[in-house]
Amino acid sequence: MNRKATLWIVEDDDSLRDSLRSVLSRRNYAVVEAATLKAALAGVRSTAFDLMLLDLTLPDGNGISLLRHLPEHERNRVIVISGTPDLNLAIQAMKMGVFEFLVKPIDREMLLTAIRKALSVNRQLEGYRELQGSLRDFSSFDRIQFRSRSMKETIHRAREAAECERTILIQGETGTGKELLAYAIHNASPRRQHPIIPVNCAAIPEHLAESELFGFEQGAFTGASSSYSGRFRLAEKGTIFLDEIGEMPQSIQSKLLRVLESGEVSALKSRRMERLDVRVIAASNRDLQQMVDTGLFREDLFYRLEQIRLTIPPLRERPEDIRLLADSFLRSAALTYNREAARLSAAALDCLTMYHWPGNVRELKNTIFEIVTFLDGGEIQPGHLPAKIQDRSDSRSQAVKTLKEVEAEHVRGVLRQTGFNISRSADLLGISRPCLYRKIRAFNLKR
Repeated sequence: MNRKATLWIVEDDDSLRDSLRSVLSRRNYAVVEAATLKAALAGVRSTAFDLMLLDLTLPDGNGISLLRHLPEHERNRVIVISGTPDLNLAIQAMKMGVFEFLVKPIDREMLLTAIRKALSVNRQLEGYRELQGSLRDFSSFDRIQFRSRSMKETIHRAREAAECERTILIQGETGTGKELLAYAIHNASPRRQHPIIPVNCAAIPEHLAESELFGFEQGAFTGASSSYSGRFRLAEKGTIFLDEIGEMPQSIQSKLLRVLESGEVSALKSRRMERLDVRVIAASNRDLQQMVDTGLFREDLFYRLEQIRLTIPPLRERPEDIRLLADSFLRSAALTYNREAARLSAAALDCLTMYHWPGNVRELKNTIFEIVTFLDGGEIQPGHLPAKIQDRSDSRSQAVKTLKEVEAEHVRGVLRQTGFNISRSADLLGISRPCLYRKIRAFNLKR
């Protein structure tokens, strides 16, 4: 059985307070009251609440003083009610993070709608905070395992990007760890105390994308029995992570561009624009530049998203990371399945290193966990590995690459890592820009 939501009414007008108590009690809310600033301050320290209706003009002080005593994450649980439409006061309260500002006389239905919406938003935010708290230790830069120079460069840029407010585009193949990097950036940013809201753009049907991202009003469409704030509203003061943004329908791309440029959203069937403070991190396993060239992705949105671009190199281009990652997954798998920790033999490591890893780090993790499922301790030999890895390593060992092929693959990997930045690529390769241009032409490398 769900517990009653506890609502505080901080209002000095006895008749209005009685009226509010009567309306809310009939709707199964638990109501706590205070008529003065002093009583409210004493009460909120000892009584947990789900939502507060706060009059800013109290006999012994201003309601803004009460807001300052609330933790920042609890100010979203406040609906301000005021007797005068003071614009400066409304702006001050909204900047402090209150959920809504209503002017007396209070329209009952408008108030009840605002209460339902606020309670719904905060329930979802609590769920995200609990999830984020459990993931924080596993979603930091210190948890990302690497030895390769290419990953070192990517993580260095990501750490610097975390401190600023610019939009970030993370590109990389499936399974390279784009989501892990996005969470690490958020958890190292000034917004870490606020939620990061993930959105899988590929999983949202086109006809629901606008309402899922920006919210909708009650009655906006058949089945909309209540309003919904949308993912952007839930990410207020935090971060929204738009994963697989290359799959976003073009009809929604233009609306997302307007939000990024104006910082304002409007729920479906709402006439009101809401200004939001949200940082955007996007990710894609597709080449967005190529999608722009072929008309599948908006060019203006692409340039708005890639204020900072981070590219995670595929696992096959950083084989020196495989041993470190495999050892880490072996320890995790042993804990998960309550097994003795197994270790890789030199021959098994050779097989893993020569495999091409189309599924990247995710495929390596799944492979290690599968092995540990059937092996309790001991040494992992090539025979313990899936047949596809044994077969691939055998064929790779027989097909020796030419020096030109190795050089071309290395130059291509560095260019992909830097987003085809010629100056940075030349620095990483230790050659001049003209020399790099000659190699790009010789190897027929294209962005």
